[in-house]
Amino acid sequence: VAGFGFGPSANASSSAPLFFVERANGYIFQADTGAQQVSRITNTLMPKVYEAYFGASGTFALLRSLDENGSITTFAATFLTDDATTTPQALQGSYWSAGILDVALDSKGGVFTLTADGASGGSIGSTRLADGSKETRMFSSFIRSWHPLYGKDGLVLLTKPSDDIPGYAYRVGTNGALLPLTAPLPGLSVLPHPTQSALLYSGSGGGQLRLFVQVGTADAIGIELQTVADKCVWAPSVGKSPSGQAGAPLIVYCAVPSRIASATFLNDWYRGALHTEDSWWKIDAATGEAELVFTPPSPLDVQKPVIDESGAFIAFVNGNDQSLWVLRLVQ
Repeated sequence: VAGFGFGPSANASSSAPLFFVERANGYIFQADTGAQQVSRITNTLMPKVYEAYFGASGTFALLRSLDENGSITTFAATFLTDDATTTPQALQGSYWSAGILDVALDSKGGVFTLTADGASGGSIGSTRLADGSKETRMFSSFIRSWHPLYGKDGLVLLTKPSDDIPGYAYRVGTNGALLPLTAPLPGLSVLPHPTQSALLYSGSGGGQLRLFVQVGTADAIGIELQTVADKCVWAPSVGKSPSGQAGAPLIVYCAVPSRIASATFLNDWYRGALHTEDSWWKIDAATGEAELVFTPPSPLDVQKPVIDESGAFIAFVNGNDQSLWVLRLVQ
């Protein structure tokens, strides 16, 4: 698959739909994770889609590919008409400007885009609505290799991680100022909580992986697991939990490799030269305590995990073959 994402559930008793795009043809599918049924909802052929991002509304997607000149293309699509689940529909939308380096979607329907700045050799960060309108420039930087993601306090920018090289993460202020999110750390990767003041982050240096969690203004806690924040996902916040219990713990789920087989693990893993055999762990963010949840019977290299709004299903890509998997969490 090229990408995937959960949409909103129709009602409290139904599971959230999981949308995904096939790499080879660009078709969009919808999976019912509860009933374990899959249906195709678009019939527009878009070969070689390498990345796909889905908006929280479940009606919008960005499909990213390469044109004949090798430039990155970004197609903003709308889908899921009334009869789309029974009859595949044409994909509606338009292409945005070429050369968008990276994108991030927020929970309110906005899109952040990072584009190359031809004048300075750096980058320009902008926001826009899903239909491409109301584009607003947020900042410019002499650095081009930013990775954007959203957390509780808005947009976060991370320098792309590399083993043994100090990484930096910043929260983008309303005036475009870059505010440090955490201290520099070799191989830094971060995962801000989407709705709470909590941060999971990892480092890679000296052939070792280190994992930390910080809640609010408390000191960061070291987690006795060797993995990277890219293999983790926050459980839904207390306000959305089925129990609604005040003071319920903040939980993060992480896929943890059985062994670290390279002194340059992060670089090798990012470029696909190394694959892991992961088990799933549940971590209490306040105490740092971890417990084993599931060990797959066959090797799974967990990438890009996302969780549904009920906290019952985690979807992820198996890096060995880019296939889509879903882990059902027993409550």
